[in-house]
Amino acid sequence: MKINLVLILVFACLHGSFSTEYDGIVRIPLQRMETGLEKLLRQEADIKLIEGIYEMARQGAEGSKLVLKDGKFVPTNDTLPLFKYFDSEYYGLVNIGKPGKTFKMIMDTAWAYSWVISSECPRTSLPCAVHQSYNHKTSSTYQPDGREFNVSNEFMGYMSKDVFLVGQMNTTGQGFAELTHLPWIYTMYDSDGTIGLGFQELAHNATPFFYNLIRQNRLKEPIFSFYINRDPTTTRGGSLFFGGIDPKHNKTAFSTINVNSNVYWQFPVTKISVVMSKKSQVDVCKNGCNALADTSTNGIMGPPAEIKVINQLIGAERIFFSDRYLIPCTQEYKGPKIVFNINNQEYMIKGRDYIQKMSYSGITICLSAFRPATGLANNTWTLGGAFFYQYYTAFDVINRQILIADAA
Repeated sequence: MKINLVLILVFACLHGSFSTEYDGIVRIPLQRMETGLEKLLRQEADIKLIEGIYEMARQGAEGSKLVLKDGKFVPTNDTLPLFKYFDSEYYGLVNIGKPGKTFKMIMDTAWAYSWVISSECPRTSLPCAVHQSYNHKTSSTYQPDGREFNVSNEFMGYMSKDVFLVGQMNTTGQGFAELTHLPWIYTMYDSDGTIGLGFQELAHNATPFFYNLIRQNRLKEPIFSFYINRDPTTTRGGSLFFGGIDPKHNKTAFSTINVNSNVYWQFPVTKISVVMSKKSQVDVCKNGCNALADTSTNGIMGPPAEIKVINQLIGAERIFFSDRYLIPCTQEYKGPKIVFNINNQEYMIKGRDYIQKMSYSGITICLSAFRPATGLANNTWTLGGAFFYQYYTAFDVINRQILIADAA
């Protein structure tokens, strides 16, 4: 019983099948995944047991073929199904190279580079041993680049180019990093890499994936949009739509939010309120703050002091060895509403949105999606799936605008 509870707590402390329907928009299913099992490992849990649990959750899939007309690419829209893994991390299935190999790739608006684990990463490295790897020697469309890639001496490798097939469209000569070294904690992630959906300015020596779709005339509109599925009974995490908006997923008109950064999908927030009753609320971000849209996770992160206030108000208590907060599962329906005032409009989330229910071996715990931020600028928040569950969100790359509507 004790180890089962520890396993659940670790799943909490970490950061299906593929199907494509074609009706003018490319749908990419998202899967939700939990972040690392760092805390469990610090408790000296059996790494082989953890590996086994994660490996059981891994699923393979075949990619779709690109549609051509008279031997030419046809500008279109396409949808990537998104899948979920332990209710936190979202990924789609992407084919890289020719013949293509399928990889689970996080779709990340807070990042611009694309990367995948290289076959040159030694198998003695556990993060590389438990994931799919890319071997450019087996791809006829591989193009060498060779420039060094290094993020904080933890994610290291070199740049390469190849074909990326997503849904029913592809980009040729897509620049990406082949990683030959990853931090050990990545052992506990289910994804094999990342597709960066951030702005060009965030990638200094490569053209981000979505910009290549635009330049290679693959899209009808320079817009991608996310629908996040809240249903906890399925691994389907929603859909990522390339080239437009799928009207079946919004039940209200879209509101437009202008981005206030040249680098990130960042926008101003007037205030954030915890509504305790009709006559009582507690505000944080009182003098305004900034928020980044982060589709790679379902958490909401902010300044530690303000996150602590929110968690206290919603009835959550910090786990002693973690930055996560436990919350009574009954708060799913009784917890206070959280209101984000953005561009003179109020966007509300409820307990069912910010409470993450985790179950393992008959034991269920609930966790708050509110987490203290690390590495963010002062007075900056990140909004993940816990916010976007309620909203269908589109990203207009050319006009640098975010469009938000109530999700259907």
